[in-house]
Amino acid sequence: MEEKVTFSRTKLAIKNTIFNLIYQASNILASLLVPPLLINNFGSAINGLIATLKQVITYVQLVGAGISDSTTFSLYKPLSTQDKKGINSIYNATNYAFNVAGILFSLIAVGVAFIYPVIIQSEINYLLVVGIVLALSIAGASEFFCLGKYRSLLVADQKIYIVNIAQVVGTIISTIATIVLIKLHCNIFLVQLISSLTYVLRIIILYAYIKKHYPYLDKKEPKDMSAISKRKDATIHQLASLVIFGSQTLFIAKYCGLMEVSVYSVYNLVFVGISTILSTVSSALLAGFGNVIATSDKEKLNKVYNVYEYVFYILTFTVFAITSIMIIPFVKLYTSGATDVNYIRGNLVILFTIMGLLNCLRTPGATIINASGHYKETKSRAIIEMILCVVFQFVFVQKFGIIGILIGTIIAYLYRTIDVIVYSHQIILKSSLRKTLFRIVVGFTVLIMVYFISNNININCQGYFEWMLFAVIVSLIVGMIYLFVNMVVDKKTFIELKDYMISVIRK
Repeated sequence: MEEKVTFSRTKLAIKNTIFNLIYQASNILASLLVPPLLINNFGSAINGLIATLKQVITYVQLVGAGISDSTTFSLYKPLSTQDKKGINSIYNATNYAFNVAGILFSLIAVGVAFIYPVIIQSEINYLLVVGIVLALSIAGASEFFCLGKYRSLLVADQKIYIVNIAQVVGTIISTIATIVLIKLHCNIFLVQLISSLTYVLRIIILYAYIKKHYPYLDKKEPKDMSAISKRKDATIHQLASLVIFGSQTLFIAKYCGLMEVSVYSVYNLVFVGISTILSTVSSALLAGFGNVIATSDKEKLNKVYNVYEYVFYILTFTVFAITSIMIIPFVKLYTSGATDVNYIRGNLVILFTIMGLLNCLRTPGATIINASGHYKETKSRAIIEMILCVVFQFVFVQKFGIIGILIGTIIAYLYRTIDVIVYSHQIILKSSLRKTLFRIVVGFTVLIMVYFISNNININCQGYFEWMLFAVIVSLIVGMIYLFVNMVVDKKTFIELKDYMISVIRK
């Protein structure tokens, strides 16, 4: 019986991962299609403005992620035991918490709309900036008032793939609407307004699914706020992330200008896209880890985590190595129509690669910490990371510009990544750090060798198709190198992975 549950959990994780990847692919595709149109039709300053505002609004939404994380943790048990009374009381408490957060988000959005144009002191019309902020906030508000409670329930029930299907539909329609409106030379405010309104479709899809598959949900059931008491600690984590990520574009906009924000946003969209795709693995496995932790089987947990970390680190280093090689040829094509600012900057590639790797290397440890519900125990560490990041960004941006922002972020990330790895192993897994540190050293060693060898090869692409051919070749070579090296240095885990995959396929 236990074996059947394990494989059912595995198949759900695979399904969640597949649809999460499809969603992230649609997001990346939208990010690749829209910004060049903005740059060519409205200029780098408008693209920089949109990029800054989207990042700020996106990370303000992280307040909701804190509620969602704590709710997901609380719903594991009642869902596994089919305790409908418990599910209803937690779900109603979640709905209440999201509505309160939604009101807070709306107030912040209005404040940002009227204050932000004064801070950046741009040549762009004040009222236009206000209108764009309010238009972009529509999608964020829907996240709090409607989507948040649905997402929490479905994630805890290992059905996040339903959320991703709704997100894919919303992203595709929004992207099509944006492209059509830009081609029709519509005002940028109208473009952003219609784009945001199309996301209402997500609400309709999820509402229909919840209504059909969870008919026992009852709004009259008294809400159990104590069940989601961890939301405050989880929200502190998300607020720290909000400050870290939101401060980057704000500092660049303030001290370097919107054109430099546009440069930053082009590189950032690539590396954030990669990091997001990699995080889909951990997102899909979060509920699974929560169930394993609930059984208190430390031996099983360590065995599963070891294989997960092994695979995740191979994927992480492989993808970032490929990106470090292929990003400059991509940026040359992506910004070929831009003449108002230089987008080709090799030093940004190195710094973005280091920053992205440090952020992703903590993911396995962060996944196990979140699945264990250790929000209160680690919130002070998240605050320290935030303070380090803001202080170093502020100091370095005034002298080094975008490079200073990245250096400041790298310093903060280095502290937090080391902290997460140590905490997850010593406090939760009760295991040695040696294997994890060895994997990181091996990964960086191969990355450095691959990067410097590739610098002697001139990759000059005349179009996206040619770039894709080069990317496939580079991916195969780099992927085989990392797979071979890790197979040699950690043969035991490789065999465990192979046996696990064979058993899943046979089931």
